[in-house]
Amino acid sequence: MALPWKVYTPKPRLLAASCRFPEDAAALVGLYGEGTTIKYNERVVYRETSLNIAANNHRQVAEIARGAARQHSAEAYGRVHGNS
Repeated sequence: MALPWKVYTPKPRLLAASCRFPEDAAALVGLYGEGTTIKYNERVVYRETSLNIAANNHRQVAEIARGAARQHSAEAYGRVHGNS
């Protein structure tokens, strides 16, 4: 089973084949800085800005990414099963 969290450099080049947890992906973003992207199941859930939030608080970035992933999943479920 492929792990869903992936980290890309600004170029875009895959940094980590995959991560099990968004905190791990956020820590990598903190190392590489501005323009680094986290994708969850091929959907962008976080892109680091010039504020370098991940370098200071990778847990906050992980929560942002996790929330965006939940929203994407809910939207996909709604498209397939109808919004009820």
